[in-house]
Formats: sequence, C-alpha cells, structure tokens
Amino acid sequence: MTDLSSPGAYLDPTFLFHTITANVICSIVFGERFNYQDTKFLRLLNLLHEILNILSSFYSQVFELLSGILKHFPGTHTRLYRNIQELEEFVTENIERHRKMLDPSAPKDFIDSFLLRIDKAKKVQAEIDRVIGPDRLPALEDWAKMPYTDAVIHEIQRFSDITPVGVPHSVIKDTHFRGYLLPKDTIVYPVMGSVLHDPHHFEKPDAFHPGHFLDAEGNFRKQEAFIPFSMEDILSNSLLNMSMHTKNFSLGSPMAPEDIDLTPRKNGFAKLPPVFQLCFLPRWGRREGVQIPSESLHPAPASAHNESVEAS
Repeated sequence: MTDLSSPGAYLDPTFLFHTITANVICSIVFGERFNYQDTKFLRLLNLLHEILNILSSFYSQVFELLSGILKHFPGTHTRLYRNIQELEEFVTENIERHRKMLDPSAPKDFIDSFLLRIDKAKKVQAEIDRVIGPDRLPALEDWAKMPYTDAVIHEIQRFSDITPVGVPHSVIKDTHFRGYLLPKDTIVYPVMGSVLHDPHHFEKPDAFHPGHFLDAEGNFRKQEAFIPFSMEDILSNSLLNMSMHTKNFSLGSPMAPEDIDLTPRKNGFAKLPPVFQLCFLPRWGRREGVQIPSESLHPAPASAHNESVEAS
C-alpha cells in the first residue's frame, strides 16, 4: 500500500489510484468491496496489470501479425493466456456464488441483474422445450400451455411501444368523454404510449417485466390497459411465429445487454428501432423430420420488400 505518512512527500500514486478504482468497480460488478490488503484483491490487480502491460507491448503487436507462427513457440503470449484464464476463473467463481444466493426481487449488483436477464430468456426456452420439445414443430394448441412465453411476448409489445400515437379515428356521433363534448366527425388521436407506461396499470412501467401479464400462480392474465395497437392479433401471431424459432436457436448479440442502446432512431407516429445485429446459435443437432425454413434466417429480397411497402 502507498505510504501516506509523510505529508508533502512525492510518491507514485499509480497503485493507489488503481486500488481505489478497482474497488469501486468490484463493488458495482461483484457487490463486494475488498480490504486493500486482501490477497485475492491484490492478485486480481496484479493480473489486470500484467495483462495490460503485455497487450501494450511491442511483442503483442508482433504476435498479432505473426500469431499463426508464434503461437507454436513459447513466449510472453503463454503467460498472457494463463493470466486471462485465471481472471476468467475468478469471474466464473463469483458468478456461481451469485447464482446460489440470487434473490430475483432484490438484485444487489451487476452480476445479479445480468443473471436475471439471462433467466428470462432461459425460462422461455425451458417452457418451449417442456411443451414442444426438440422433435416436432409447434402447433397452435401449444400456446395455451406456455403462459410465461405468452407474457414475454405481450411485454415486448408493451415495452417497445412501437406506435406511441395510434392511427387517427373519427367519432361516429356526438360523444361526451370526461366532461368534454366530442362532436360527430371529430378526429381523435389515441396516445397509446401513455397507457402502456401508466404506473396505475403496470407496476414497473419503464422496465421490461413479464410479471405484468402473470398472476400470483404464474398463469397468463390479460391487462385491460394493454393496447399496443388495433392490429394486436396480427402482431401477436407474428411474434408467436418468431418466438418459436427460440425452440431451435438462442440469439446472440455482439454487445452485452446492458450496453445496448434502445433509443429509437426516430420517434413520431412510430418508433423506429436502432440498427442492430444478432446471430442465431443452434440449440439442437440436425434432427430427422424437423426442418428449419431457410427463409427464416435471411432477409426478404429487395423486390419483395418494395412490393410490401407499396401495398401498405
């Protein structure tokens, strides 16, 4: 530890700043602050310091260019691999400890929140595996047996709120509404985003929470305030078909969930989502009798897209 017993004396504060910064990060990620003399904490700092030094060295630049040859010989890169593996074991050990002590109602730190996000996706896949399994295609009657998947799809529609201002309508007769007179043929713009994020109807309006559509026993429950837009059934069926692909695939992102920016590219009549990428990771081996349509993994041809736009 840096000696601060001599006021005014010059010192190298690097280690001091590293320990302070690392301890703040550890408290956020691991939910734990270490004693500055803790051997595990000092080892973690040393690993990070060595990894950064090696990656910043001239050797690392040469290895990047000639890795196909140098990887077969002993060198600094072997120490780098060992350090990264030890660091990975440290993180894995903490994740497993968090998994055993996880309280879904009170996440304590970054790892708890990360595990809860993963848990939502795994619960959907587990439910689909239990009801449908890997050996057959889904059927419509399966839907009623998957309340959590149903709740997740409804919450996707509520949370994304892709049409915050609905299609304008006109009243067909003089209408009294909350003390106001709406004469016949008055144009009405339904502001549905205000309903979908109303805390009187949704416990956590600004968070993704499938529990909005589940009762205490885990059964699906309808919400009167759920009005994503008038074509709800069409959207639900589309999302149903999409969700069934999770039977065969897990979805991967090049970014951690907490780093994904959900800010719409444009926000007016509709919310246009930001550009994003994902990958499909097969969950099952190739099974006889079960085929995955190739068109489900590829965008439609440009001509077909143009036709659908013109038709709309």
